[in-house]
Amino acid sequence: MIRRFRTQSIFILALMLLLGVECVADYPDCSWNCTANDVAVEKAYVVSAPSCTAGATVNASLRIVFRNRTNTNRVAVRMLGDLYVNNQRVRSFNECVLGTMPPGVSDVLLASVSFPCGASLELRNIIVSWTAGQESCSDQPKCADRVAKCWGGATGASVPVEGTPILAAFSSNSPVCLGTVMTFVPQASGGTPPYSTLWTFGEGTSSSSVSQPTYTYAAAGTFSVTLKVTDSSGVSASTTGGVTVYPLPVATASNSGPYPEGATLLLSASGGVAFAWTGPNGFSSTSQNPTIAGASPSSAGTYTVTVTGGTGCSSKASTSVVVLVNRAPTAGSSATTLSEDTSAGISLLGTDPDGDILTYRVVTP
Repeated sequence: MIRRFRTQSIFILALMLLLGVECVADYPDCSWNCTANDVAVEKAYVVSAPSCTAGATVNASLRIVFRNRTNTNRVAVRMLGDLYVNNQRVRSFNECVLGTMPPGVSDVLLASVSFPCGASLELRNIIVSWTAGQESCSDQPKCADRVAKCWGGATGASVPVEGTPILAAFSSNSPVCLGTVMTFVPQASGGTPPYSTLWTFGEGTSSSSVSQPTYTYAAAGTFSVTLKVTDSSGVSASTTGGVTVYPLPVATASNSGPYPEGATLLLSASGGVAFAWTGPNGFSSTSQNPTIAGASPSSAGTYTVTVTGGTGCSSKASTSVVVLVNRAPTAGSSATTLSEDTSAGISLLGTDPDGDILTYRVVTP
């Protein structure tokens, strides 16, 4: 039965083509050839709250501003189009927007729409068509009456939707260590770009109108940063977020000197969880309390340790090592003349510049 119906349909279509009967498409599937362009879309915008928060759903009225470029009315003005949210088609329109559109501007409510806060909206594939006769919105439109009386071209025009609520947000390189520059990047969307920004950093009265500012905090702690975004229409939205500045560890370094030559040097550090020493003779160590055997004059000097705390922040401390050089003592001398086989007392004398205890030995020639 289905096969027979299809065969009859094909036969009827072939007969129509043979007899020259024109097949007319039904609206809205018209072969648009917009030559009149009497009525155009000048603007699309939404009416809603001026700002919103991330993750919220915005409920708004979608309005279209049309311009009748002629000096007479256009009737049964219809609009075809698709609404795209973040480049995804979410809805199609086939609406008679006005029964009679006078010359000049007409601001018309198209629909109520919902979309995520911060989304970008655009109307695409727009075709506006009309008649100049007696047709009304309740009449069934015909392609034959409209294919030339239209605006949008063969494939339709695209118009951005303005006035979406502003979503103000920002990012930063928080947390940072004290003394490190913090950078801020605004993440604004919605409204009518371009945007201007005003930052306050939560430390005193510090502020900036630079789009992507940097700031160095004078103290450690948690600070409330506020970003105010204003679009080109003067509509503003603000957001506040916390940033953290870690304190630096309190690093200490010491040694148990001064040391005599040949002694073992003992270095000590505190204030963190990781340590990195450097010093004379290419010395390096990751031990908290390293030792150096066989101290020599070249071992003397400044030893520096980098101390890293649990937050990853670091600070440095230094200690000076003294190695005492063992200088030679000075022997005293005296002379006495004696007769042969006469006894005499002998005193051994000497001094040591380093104050070391001296031992003596009598050496005969």
